[in-house]
Amino acid sequence: MLELLAPVVVSSVLTSPQLATPQPPLPTEPAAIVASAGSAKPVHRFFARTQAQAATAGHHCAGPACGSTGNATIDEAVRIAASRWANPDKVAQELRRRLATSHTCYESGLSPQAYAELFEKTFFLPAGEGVAFDRDNEPTFVPDPGEEVGFFFGSGTVWGPLASGGNPITGSGQAQSVTLTYSFPADGVPWGSTSTPLPNDLSAELMGLFGAENLDRGREYFRQGLASQRRTSGLRYVEVPDDNLSFTTSTAISTLRGTIRIGSIPQGFGGVLAFNNFPSSGGDMTFNSDRFTVGPAGQAALFASSTSDFVTLRNTVSHEHGHGTGYFHVIPCNNTKLMEPFLNSNFNGLQVDDIRGAARNYGDRFAGNGSPATATNFGNLTSPLPTSVVLTNLLSLNGAAGPNGTNNDWFRFTVDTTTAVSIVAAPAGGTYLNAQQPSTGGCPGTSTSIIASQAGNIQLELFTADAQLVVPTQNANGVGFSESIVTTIPPGEYLVRVTDLGPNAAANQIVQLYNFAISIDADGNPTPLTAAPSNPDAIAGIDKRVAANTNAWFNGFPNSIATQAGAFITTFSWDLDGDGAFEVANDADPFTQYVSNGVYPATLRVTDSLGRSDTDTINVTVFGAVTTLGSLEPSQIEPETATPIVITGTNFLGVSSAAQVSFGPGIAVTGVPSVNARGTQITGLSVTFSGEITEDLVANLTITSPDGLGGSFSANGVLTVTAP
Repeated sequence: MLELLAPVVVSSVLTSPQLATPQPPLPTEPAAIVASAGSAKPVHRFFARTQAQAATAGHHCAGPACGSTGNATIDEAVRIAASRWANPDKVAQELRRRLATSHTCYESGLSPQAYAELFEKTFFLPAGEGVAFDRDNEPTFVPDPGEEVGFFFGSGTVWGPLASGGNPITGSGQAQSVTLTYSFPADGVPWGSTSTPLPNDLSAELMGLFGAENLDRGREYFRQGLASQRRTSGLRYVEVPDDNLSFTTSTAISTLRGTIRIGSIPQGFGGVLAFNNFPSSGGDMTFNSDRFTVGPAGQAALFASSTSDFVTLRNTVSHEHGHGTGYFHVIPCNNTKLMEPFLNSNFNGLQVDDIRGAARNYGDRFAGNGSPATATNFGNLTSPLPTSVVLTNLLSLNGAAGPNGTNNDWFRFTVDTTTAVSIVAAPAGGTYLNAQQPSTGGCPGTSTSIIASQAGNIQLELFTADAQLVVPTQNANGVGFSESIVTTIPPGEYLVRVTDLGPNAAANQIVQLYNFAISIDADGNPTPLTAAPSNPDAIAGIDKRVAANTNAWFNGFPNSIATQAGAFITTFSWDLDGDGAFEVANDADPFTQYVSNGVYPATLRVTDSLGRSDTDTINVTVFGAVTTLGSLEPSQIEPETATPIVITGTNFLGVSSAAQVSFGPGIAVTGVPSVNARGTQITGLSVTFSGEITEDLVANLTITSPDGLGGSFSANGVLTVTAP
């Protein structure tokens, strides 16, 4: 079923009701963002309703079988839309059913006629999306596989392992890491899950915002929105080419395009901001391209706001992709959850409830570490400097009955000196209210108190590398309390296991989020233990692809954090070509140009105010490069003499054998080619001419498959063998 973006508040400052309020009022609109007189206000609510209507909405029948949504304006819009079809009663019932789980974002104050026109755009979908509408026939109803509501108010189906050519949809609750491919279709591709798709125009909008030469900068903000999921869950991403097929709701895996595709179409200033299909309908994303610019009546260019490094754009991407990974809206609207109907820009990315929801289906960022063999390795914690590990609101256990070892996490570390160590696993998440957004839309509704810190019962164990317990198992403190181990250990390798023993109260939604720390003695005096600082957490983004000879942008700011209390990130350094040298000394969002096809490891190094650092690497796939020759040195050789040569140019990364380089008959090429990181220089080869000549011999250069992708490159007259 189609899901659409939550209403978005323009300002980054919102009125936040008390957490304990069962039905908080709608967020107050800041005076600074009120549009000109007579125009629609730039506060985007799910449905246009007064506060009084909202407060009483819960008393109205609004299910699919009811004849009312509980909102007179929407009821009239449903009637108008349904009256255009052969069987208006069935169409009206289907519209009400869809509205019950829709995530559409509308401007406030729309007329019933305007809503009806939007319904036709966004709810009358092709066959397989729940109902096929045909003006000459009655609608044919198709069961929606994403309709079942699971934990954390998500569809009952989520992404599973993406077997090539298979259907990747699986049931919820598996907490298994999944790698999703994603792609950007070209402008002009028919796009949007509507009765009349429009030409995709996302690239044009991003170039209009960031400059014609900076398309990849705009795309990088979309990637950073996805990277928020990578930082906090087991979701991983790889960008792939797109064959520019029209918008589709297929879930089948294809090598021709991404599983997640991202585009935009113009949808005006009085309607939808963005929408995203559930996994069961393909998971693709559609932005409203009109909201990259200021509207004719002064409506805000939401996605053009540069505040906090375009946090509104990034959070919109993260929110929409939340639907694309299987999640509904949640209430109350108190500015604490990314998946609230009102998108917030006063925080960055996923929050506690969102992280727990992602963990239930995709695991935490170390998903898959459910056994000693797959333990997350923190490395040597005493060399070169004593270093602690601190992870806050990032780890989770999938209940005592979690499948495939997801009821426990394993970690590995090494010390090379006798040292005091403190290990703590503390339940996290606190207490908060949540519930699925009601069928009447907006924010009011009855929420349930979730005691996230009492979802499970933590047990903590420390083992030697050969599985011998170092100290007795720690599990005496019970549900909601931390477990800790404080001891002194000799040099060696160690394993830590954190387990959920249960019980897991369904009311607290099973997943136990926890904070985890391995504190290493900093000064050699174990009593009391003075913990060494922890390293920051670098997130470079997600794997990407970019055209050669265009600006390739990076951004380490949105998702990298300091983990030590009181510390902050001071420098962002980058090695953008994998040569081991950090050529960008301090720039959070640099750009470069690649001239050779290939895969480049791009590494971010962040350093905090305590001088501690961390690195993270993503892969950059470069395509579209053309092989060129800049120079051949030397360009003259003598007969019977082995002469080392240096070839400079572009697109040489695929040269790995002397057999790929040829100068024609009589000239032997020997050695092992060494290509620099950017693919612009070949060294390590020598050429020798054997034979007799009476005049200079001019030879041509041929390089076979210079980029490893086939084909060949030739340059005429580049080498001269001088006659004696």
